Order: sequence, then structure tokens, then C-alpha cells
Amino acid sequence: MPLSHTAPRAPRRELGCWLVLAALFGVSRLVAWWAGLRFQVEPLGVFWQYLDPDLLRGDLLRSLLFLHAQPPLFNAFLGVVLKLGGGASGWLFAVLFLGFGAAYTAVTYVVMRRLGVRDWLAMLLTVLLVCRPATLLLESWLMYDLPVALLVMLAALALQRCFERPELGPRAISAAAALRRPSGVLHGFSWALLALCLTRSLFHPLFLWLACAALLFAPGLGLSRRRRFVALLLPLALVSAWQVKNLTLFGTASTSSWLGMNVLRIATAALPAGEAERLVEKGSLRVAHLQPFSALRRYPEDLRDETSAPSIEHPAVSMERKSTGASNYNHWAYLEISDASMQDALWLVRHRPAVYLRGLATAWYNYFQPQSTVEHLRSSRALLGAWADVWEGLMYVSVPTPWTYRGTLRHLPLAPMIAFPVLLVWGVLAMRRAAQRADHATAATLAFACAVVVWVAVVGNSLEVWENQRFRFYSDACSALLGAHLIETLLRRRRRSAP
Repeated sequence: MPLSHTAPRAPRRELGCWLVLAALFGVSRLVAWWAGLRFQVEPLGVFWQYLDPDLLRGDLLRSLLFLHAQPPLFNAFLGVVLKLGGGASGWLFAVLFLGFGAAYTAVTYVVMRRLGVRDWLAMLLTVLLVCRPATLLLESWLMYDLPVALLVMLAALALQRCFERPELGPRAISAAAALRRPSGVLHGFSWALLALCLTRSLFHPLFLWLACAALLFAPGLGLSRRRRFVALLLPLALVSAWQVKNLTLFGTASTSSWLGMNVLRIATAALPAGEAERLVEKGSLRVAHLQPFSALRRYPEDLRDETSAPSIEHPAVSMERKSTGASNYNHWAYLEISDASMQDALWLVRHRPAVYLRGLATAWYNYFQPQSTVEHLRSSRALLGAWADVWEGLMYVSVPTPWTYRGTLRHLPLAPMIAFPVLLVWGVLAMRRAAQRADHATAATLAFACAVVVWVAVVGNSLEVWENQRFRFYSDACSALLGAHLIETLLRRRRRSAP
């Protein structure tokens, strides 16, 4: 029997599953609170990705218009909460992020159940996902990681429902209502992807375009191409409008102007000490001797010359430091610095390819590390103590190696490194089998999960080498979906083969 959507269950059993899930979610948060874990609002004033808090409070719309360093949606969220919350903004952020965590739990469980995973297995994997140290820590941290992970799962749920067909019978309102249903959820899918692209630059607009192109020609959707195009058009137009805005004002069509600095960081990660300085003195490179995202005054004067500044008079792009004292990486000069950084990075890729490949290896090494090892989370992780140690010991199975990284021995996390290719291969094979039997909802869900895992890993690790384990958090629920589908299939095969 193929995996498909769950059969109707008794209301008491359904309610019981949700009560258990809610209870475990709540208890885990209470235990973390008792251990001393509190929501950290401090990133608001110091993190590179955020506009000055004073601008978010007092001049939100114009500040967003002149934002080029990051996509706008999370800064817009910060500004709205600061305006509504006033002096209680910290508490409001904490409550909202707790809500994000609860929604992440619910949506992940629902997607697993609709994928055909039995209730106890779906609950077990969901609880392991949302009660692990990484989720507890990121839920208590004012950063876009948890909202991004939630948006990924909302998109997966909407896509799943696009291909589902309700039973036409006495409970159906009408055949016309059933035919209208895919169009509405297709809107939901495209808007969830738009929110992803406008929240996290890792999800480049190309991701949205590719997903929409695939849906335009996907079989089994039950919608004409014209209706699909209409459902997908507005999100595509909005993300394109933001790109045109950036191109017009700042000369870059990307949703983030930091690409050059990010690529330079991976291109120089394995460069021998002193080599960058020598190449800069020789004239081959311009800024590679500086740590990417250095303070503005450290860069050459020609890259911060006022004569090359855009004709924009606004603090978001003109002040060197925020009101909190942190560097303002949305300053117009970082556009020039990023371009120079990209030129240096491309020179190193052409002339020192082995160095870039070693940087790639380091990026993949970081990618598979526990998310709780992110530098900004270390103090919070210490509060979880034994729970974090036990979890990571069981789930990562790290083994020491003779190589060093940042002065310490490298530990290879075998479990995620092995699970990564296994789950992807399974997802592709299961997707093809589902498509052959015309189970389009399962095929689409598995295809989306595989696409997110591959995109996050390949794109993220090719362009960045710092805190790559955070990237994996965005796709962890997709990996859990693939794992749940694999385990459910094995359980069903074992049951059929039993005497």
C-alpha cells in the first residue's frame, strides 16, 4: 500500500495526539526557562543585519526603502514590533518567537501526517526536532533563523495541499468548491516563498522563480496554466520590484549587497598567513588582507570616497555607526567594498583554486556541526548543560581527527554526514515512485524537501564559511520529513512481509 494522506481518525485520538504534542512542547520550554534560558533581545542593537533601532522606530518605511544590505521583511518585522511594543518590545518579541516555535511544531507534525506517517512516529520525530537544544536556543534569540524554518514548512504544507484532492461526497460542499481549492493554496505557497526570499538572502529570488516554473508545468495540479500563472504572478512581480529598486538606487539587483564579502571570506579561509598582505602589496588584490566586514575606516580611502556615494541623503546609508555604537553595514561604501571583495575572491578562485577548495571543505565541515556551537549561542548553550551534551553525543556521533581547525582538533559528525546523502537518495527514489503511481501530493512534498536541502547546502556552503551550521537549521525539518517517510515505508514493508 503506497504512502498517502492519513485516513480519518477518531476525534479523541486526534485530540490526544495534539494534547501530547502541546504538553511536550510546553514542558520543554518550562524546563529551559527553569534552567535560566531567556529570550535575548540584545542582537537588535549590534547585529550586522539590522538597521539602527532608532530608525526602525522613527523612520521605518524610508529606512526600508534605502536598505540594500539585507532583504527587508525581517527588519520590517522588527520595526513594527518596536513601534507596537514600546518599552515592552522585549517581552513582545519573546512571545512572538514562542508562537513561531509552536507554529513550527504544529506545521511540521501536520505535514508528516499528511505525508502518510503514522501518528506516534510523526509525534516522536516532531518532538525530537523542536525540543532539541538548537531549536530551544534559536527560539530564544532575536534572529531570523526560526521564522525562516517556519516559512519553509508553511510552504511545504501549502504545496502539499495544492495537489491533494478532497473526497467528493455528501460532506463536500460542491464540485466547484473542490476545484477552486488548489488555486487558493497555490497562492499560499507562492507567498510563503516570497516571504522567504524577502527575509533571508540565502533564498535568492532565483529559488522562487525556479519553484514557480516547476509548478507551472507540474502534472496533477488540477489547474490550467493560465490560473497557475495568475496565482504565481504577484509574488514574482513583488520580488522583482525589490530587485529593480536595489538596481536603480544602488546598482545591484541582489536582495543583499554583501555577496562579495561573503565569497571573499570563503576564498581566504585557507589562505596562508601573510599571503593576502603580500598579494595586496603586489597589486593583485585590494582588500583581501582585511577581515571581511571590517570597520569602515580600515578600508582604502578610494572605496569610501564621498564623490562615489549615491545621491541619497538618509542616515540608513550615510552614518558610519549606529546609535548603539555598532558598525552600520548598510553604509553606501560597503557597496564598493563588496564589489572589490568579489573581484579579489574571483582572482583567488582563478589563481589559487586549491585555497578556495579548502575553504569549501571548511564550509561543509561547519555545516554539519551542531547549531548550538554558533558563537553567539555559547553562553545560552551552557545553561542547557547535560541536555545539550547528551543530545549532541547521541545525534552527531562525532569522532576526532588528526586535523585542527581554529586551533582545536576537528571532530567529524558522522551521523549528519551519513544521513545527508542517504535521505536525499531516498527522497529522489520515493518521489519518482510516487509520481509513477500518480500520488502527486507525496511526490511534490518530497521534491520540495529535497530541493530545500540541496539549495541550502550547496548554495550556502559555496558562498559562506561562517556559522554554516545555522543554514542547516532551515532545512532540518525537510530532512525530518524525508527520514519520517523512509521509516514509515520500512515499517509498512516489514508488516507486509511478516507471516
